[in-house]
Amino acid sequence: MRLNKITFEIVLFVLAGLAALAIRFLFLGSIPLNDNEANLALQALALSKGESVILSGHPAYLVLTSFFMSMFGATEFTARVWPALAGVVMVGAAWFLRDALGRNNALVLAFALALDPILVASSRNAGSAALAIVFVAGGFVFALLSRSLVTGIFLGLALLSGPQIWPGAVGLFLMGLVLRKSMGEDEARPQINWRTLLIAAGMTLALGSTFFFLYPGGFTGIGGGLADYLSGWGKPSGVPPTRLLAVLIYYELPLVVLAIINLIRGLRAGDRMAQAMGVWWAAALLLALIYPGRDVYSLVWSALPMLLLAVRQIVDLKFSSKDGQLVVIGQAALTIVLLFFMVYRLINLPLGVEGTPVPADILLSIGIGMVLLVAVTVAIGYGWTWAGAARGLILGSLFWAGVLWI
Repeated sequence: MRLNKITFEIVLFVLAGLAALAIRFLFLGSIPLNDNEANLALQALALSKGESVILSGHPAYLVLTSFFMSMFGATEFTARVWPALAGVVMVGAAWFLRDALGRNNALVLAFALALDPILVASSRNAGSAALAIVFVAGGFVFALLSRSLVTGIFLGLALLSGPQIWPGAVGLFLMGLVLRKSMGEDEARPQINWRTLLIAAGMTLALGSTFFFLYPGGFTGIGGGLADYLSGWGKPSGVPPTRLLAVLIYYELPLVVLAIINLIRGLRAGDRMAQAMGVWWAAALLLALIYPGRDVYSLVWSALPMLLLAVRQIVDLKFSSKDGQLVVIGQAALTIVLLFFMVYRLINLPLGVEGTPVPADILLSIGIGMVLLVAVTVAIGYGWTWAGAARGLILGSLFWAGVLWI
């Protein structure tokens, strides 16, 4: 690329990628592996030594990691390097969605994907969550673009990416149904050559599971992801659903607020994209909460539609002299104060401890804070301007999103 063709937009995308790279790779090997990570890392190590091993349902992660371990040794870093790379690729994918989402939306989404705590955590964990997101979501996007060959390749890689692909596939399938149903008769629908797709998927399964036949033992992991996911419905992990809610509340509350605002606005306006993402978000969150074998990484699929909705709301933040500068500042200040009160009380909630009763006074105070926030917003909207009240609410929420992310 010539230097005279480098635009400010490209520079910002590069900065988002560098942020993702730094956040995911700095001190990546400094924290010891937990039990789940160590179990997968030991399988990858045995595979790298050519030992006979029955692989669990994460063949893509295990084969790729074993290849790295055979070259650079078995360390915490090499055990986590592929999920971290997948997290960076996830950010780069926003570049290819510029036409579908709009340039401003794609740019803000790139930074959101780079900084989101749930996605960062999944990318710094020795497992398949980040790989599953890249392959499943990538296959869905290329299917919409009618790229049968590439869709088949991503489908094959997705089937090798562990049990996390299945809740993601369900949510995206429901989203696709909503989009297809809302299409007009004159709109072009995706055209898929199923023969090409199935051949590409089959070859990818064969080559990907064995890393081009270097590790024949990788064949044993095909289909294991589905088996692991189904077995999770009968084997509770001991992680209560309240722990997942705690993660959402502690780290994502302002973005949840923004996503809900955009979803409501989209539903009222008949926005089919908002409807589709709302279905995806609801399905992903519900599956994460009711799945007995859940862990905190079960939230990764609900994070994506939430970020997309929140980004749309952020980009839609436009100021006008009619809004009243003092109105916006006042609403933002009150929002920051009330959210501070609610976050402070939320920190004292034992949401992540199974069987621990939730103190009624804390719940009451949080409920009062929510009621006050709604009441203040409605009062400012009626007394001055609804646009100013909404923009102040968004600014206050964005402030807390930044604080909680840091």
